[in-house]
Amino acid sequence: MPARWLIREDLKMGRRQQEETERKYDVDAATVFPNLADTSAVDSVGQPGTFLLEAVYFATPRLDLARNGVTLRRRTGGHDEGWHLKIPAGQDIRTELREPLGSGRTVPEVFRARVHAIARGRTLEPVATVRTERREYPLRDAEGGVLAVAADDNVRALRLGGGEEVHIDRDAKALVGVATARQARGRSGTLFYGHH
Repeated sequence: MPARWLIREDLKMGRRQQEETERKYDVDAATVFPNLADTSAVDSVGQPGTFLLEAVYFATPRLDLARNGVTLRRRTGGHDEGWHLKIPAGQDIRTELREPLGSGRTVPEVFRARVHAIARGRTLEPVATVRTERREYPLRDAEGGVLAVAADDNVRALRLGGGEEVHIDRDAKALVGVATARQARGRSGTLFYGHH
């Protein structure tokens, strides 16, 4: 079964908002994660950290959010656990808004208000669970500073209710740091795009 790599660049705009650019590429199970030290901007690649993430995706019964390119999820695990709302902001670009995880599983009111025009009062309910095993590789410059973090994800998605497996993907992401975002953004194509 072919898998897919998702190339994502995050440009952090603040603690609760960021812009991201995504491009998806189909790969097969034998595709090797690229050697990221072979790029001119990267002096070394640090030891990877491994994280287990679980995200529950919310939608209306008619999937109105997805039809409008909007994603709403509650993620646990990793550095960015919490509620995430992704809204289209241009070709391949989305704005991601974040809210703290909290103890409940009810969609935060601020997110309900943001999607009200799309949901039109229909309930927002859990529709899928995505489990991700992520390996993050810090990409360092000559001074040891982190230019970006590359992530290699193994993803399993399950539709809630029926328990049917929807897909298995392999994703690669460039998670860009604030201080060097412009520098790393210009280089992200050389990191991944040739491997698809």
